[in-house]
Amino acid sequence: MKIVHPFLRRFLRAQRLPAKDLQFWRDQMLNAILSVALVLGTLTAIPSVLMAIRDRLYSIVVIDVLAITWLLILWRWRALSFTAKSWNFLLIVYGVGVFFLFKVGPVSQIYLMAVPVLAALLLGLRSAVFVLVLNAVTLISVGYAFDIDLQFDRYHDQPFLRWIIITLNFTFISSVITVSCAVLLR
Repeated sequence: MKIVHPFLRRFLRAQRLPAKDLQFWRDQMLNAILSVALVLGTLTAIPSVLMAIRDRLYSIVVIDVLAITWLLILWRWRALSFTAKSWNFLLIVYGVGVFFLFKVGPVSQIYLMAVPVLAALLLGLRSAVFVLVLNAVTLISVGYAFDIDLQFDRYHDQPFLRWIIITLNFTFISSVITVSCAVLLR
């Protein structure tokens, strides 16, 4: 029994992560996110581009190619500061989300919800709150002004009320996830 106890103690001690500052881990996270986004984004874009070409939706082709190219540049550009890389990445995801809001509809909310969470992880609570507000303003203003249909069956006779409800629900869930991430990193 005495053999197991020291072994477990050494094993548990060996598993501790080295003490590094939060910025080190955020930098590592951004590099991993950029790598994964580049690979999975490319794999996601291929069928999207092929279907868009088939359906003559060339703006989707342009956005997908532009987003993947921008990701590749960010991933390779080592001299760019962490903050600049982070904001550029967030801008890519936000831009694709806003574009999809016009072109595709509901799938846009997945992209838009990711932006404040990623901001919380990479840049902190203040940046995340800024992006939450930006998303809310974007959804209500763009959704209402362009009468974007997100298959929300209620309040068709009151489009502004419909967009207030969509925006509030989206912002609520996005805020809960975002603040949870930001507090965890604190």
